[in-house]
Amino acid sequence: MFAFALWDTIDRELFCARDPFGIKPLFMRPGPVGQRSAARRSACWIWLPASASTSGSTIAPCSTTRAAVRAEPETLHRGIRRLESGSYARVRPGEPPEVTR
Repeated sequence: MFAFALWDTIDRELFCARDPFGIKPLFMRPGPVGQRSAARRSACWIWLPASASTSGSTIAPCSTTRAAVRAEPETLHRGIRRLESGSYARVRPGEPPEVTR
């Protein structure tokens, strides 16, 4: 089980990968300063502005099942997404992440 992110200083590229079983999460959030990534959800909360809200599309399934299980890449917080299981992403400054399974 693994989830990691490596910064390539020569090509200025962030490479993120996640194990195929999805045991370790990897959260990603694009922002005005750049891409953020973390393996713990609590680390993502510090990136959210005070006005951030939860995503309504993920609250309804959680309230009906009484579980915080959501389909990847969704999370409870708007703007923060998970890298899907068995995927890797390449992130370059000023560009959206290129996710490959």
